[in-house]
This record gives sequence, C-alpha cells and structure tokens, in this order.
Amino acid sequence: MKNELALSGERICEKVYPDLFENIGMIRGEYLIRELNQSVLNVVTQKKIGQYLEELCQLYADELVWYRFSELTITEANVLQGTRTQLEDQHPLFGLRGLRRLLEFSDEFLAELKVMVSVYQSHHNLCVFLPFVNDAAQLSEAIKFIRGNGFQGDIGCMIELPSAYFDLDNILQTGIKKIVIGMNDLTSFIFGAVREDQWHQMDSLIMSQIISDIKGTSNNYQLIHL
Repeated sequence: MKNELALSGERICEKVYPDLFENIGMIRGEYLIRELNQSVLNVVTQKKIGQYLEELCQLYADELVWYRFSELTITEANVLQGTRTQLEDQHPLFGLRGLRRLLEFSDEFLAELKVMVSVYQSHHNLCVFLPFVNDAAQLSEAIKFIRGNGFQGDIGCMIELPSAYFDLDNILQTGIKKIVIGMNDLTSFIFGAVREDQWHQMDSLIMSQIISDIKGTSNNYQLIHL
C-alpha cells in the first residue's frame, strides 16, 4: 500500500509526489477553522472549507479525498469568533473533543456536515471520518446523523482511545470504510503521558502489540489505515 498524503490547509496546485502518495488520506478540518479564527457556524468558514475541498477533490479526481471533521479542544473552540458556548477546559487532552463535541453541539456538526454534502454533490470521491471516537455506540449515533442529513460518501473513524481499541470488533461492524490509528493520543492514554514526556513511548513494544492487534482484528474488513 502506498502512503497517503495528510494536509492541514496547505494550498497545492498539483498532486504531491504521486508516485509516493496514493491519495489524500487526511485533511484536518480544525486547521482550516483555526486559520480564520471563526467558528464553523460562520458562513465565511463554511465557504473556506468548501472551496478548499472542491479544489482538492478536483485535483485528485481519480482518488479518494478523506476529510476529518474538526478536532477542536475546548480552549481552541472558546476563542473562535461565533462560538456560542464558552466552557472551562480542565485539561486539553481530555474532555469535550472530537466526536464528543460534534454530538454535544449538533449545530456545529450540522454546519460542517452541510459543507460535505454540498461538495459531495459534485465530487463523489469525498469521504469523511470522525476523530476521538469513544466506542461503536457513539460512532453509530454519528453515522446515523451523517446519513440522516444527506451525506452518501464513505465514512471512517480514528482509533485514539483505549475504549475504541477494546470495542474495535463492534466499531468495524458499523459500516465504516476506513480507520486511522491516532498514535499520539493513543500512546498518551495508554501511558498516561503527554507527548513531550519521557514516558510517551510511541515506539515501545506495548504500542507495537496494540498496532498488531488492530491489524489482526481488521484483516477481514480490508480497511486498515495507519
């Protein structure tokens, strides 16, 4: 399998090393939002995301383009113009992040999703996936919301939490087409350490075993992406 290109809002006018990168495996939605410093509820943000995806889906018309829904911490969301609810962030690693925030603030989720629906009408190579997923039940709730609001493309999710790792069998039965192992966060939660700590041992035998377990469980589904 070839490598997949990950983007955080970079503008490109041609495919990046097409012999090396098979497709666009991740567009980090929160970077587009933070660059404007405006909530996804604001029309200017929605237009920016839409235009960016239109350009990339056109450029990579023969390949899949995977957009990751915004993964904002509470602190990051609080400072955005247009954020309607200010919350206290006791620790940025935990709490209301990723899919938790999307489900808690469904107006933000819907605003971002409507952009995906609009782009997908012209570019069926657009796919989406969800960050910071707790388990299959939570993921199923999000998939129902996405399908119920008109998005017909492929859906995937990230495995960043131990709970998602332990519930992987059920997660793989939700109909998703892609999983991405979020090694930084998963390592943090396994070892109880932030990225800069000496205890954040991403290259440890423990993490290697977890990756091997995920691969083994996913073999029958042929959708594993690291």
